[in-house]
Amino acid sequence: MSTTAGWGEMMIFTITSVDQDYEPHLNERNPFWIIFFMIFMIVGFFFFLNLFVAVVINTFKTEQDRVGGYDLLSEK
Repeated sequence: MSTTAGWGEMMIFTITSVDQDYEPHLNERNPFWIIFFMIFMIVGFFFFLNLFVAVVINTFKTEQDRVGGYDLLSEK
């Protein structure tokens, strides 16, 4: 779900569910699951965003150390 692939459909199925093996009621929504999904998506988004930024920064630092500084910058 934190990759945001099909999370909307999963959220609708979860918040409208009544019990196991029962048909969902579209008019009855459980507020606990709505709050859970909102918090999960926010925390999951920030976790993966920070992980991505950390990998990019780490790769940049590794390449900078390997090359020996800022070779792409001019003297000006």
